Amino acid sequence: MNTRSRFITHLKRFFALYVVVALAVTFALGWAFSLALRPSKSETVKIFVCTEKADEQKLDEYFESIRPENVRAVESFVYDKKDAYIDMFFTIKGAECDLFVIPASLFERVNKSKFLPLVAAELEEAFGSVELLTVDSTCYGIKIYDKDTRKGYIVNESSFDGALEEDYYLLFNKNSSRVGSFNGGENADAVYLVKKILSGKSS
Repeated sequence: MNTRSRFITHLKRFFALYVVVALAVTFALGWAFSLALRPSKSETVKIFVCTEKADEQKLDEYFESIRPENVRAVESFVYDKKDAYIDMFFTIKGAECDLFVIPASLFERVNKSKFLPLVAAELEEAFGSVELLTVDSTCYGIKIYDKDTRKGYIVNESSFDGALEEDYYLLFNKNSSRVGSFNGGENADAVYLVKKILSGKSS
């Protein structure tokens, strides 16, 4: 049997193995390439969103449209406020988020130690005239939707469509490394994103 015949016989015998190896190598290279291009944690702002209704795709598109240049990705985690496990989702998933967009009912229930206490004067300096969420002399965040006037931020753009049943607030995670001088850090990516959110209000 000549060399060519032996090669053909060998190829037929191990063809399936070669295909599997080729597919595995292609998958591994694709995965490695994707991983290399994926934004790192330090380049991503994460937002926990609890609402009555939202189109997650539209919400992602909205956050992408207002993403600051120095932020490579805005990742949102959207949950239905009526979900039986919403408190658990908030405790577990909220721990890794920089910002929270939540209704009054969830704010009143959850452990407020997760939220960053804020100084009203610093908020007004950073964001201008905004309505603040203050409880027992502690400022926790910003009202971004008023159920009575039916006006707010993130409403039309993010598909928080229609008349929501509650007031909604935007708060900061006290453990976030992306809230700048609000907790003594240098990275202010989340603050820049909030400025973008507050730059437009629905009518």
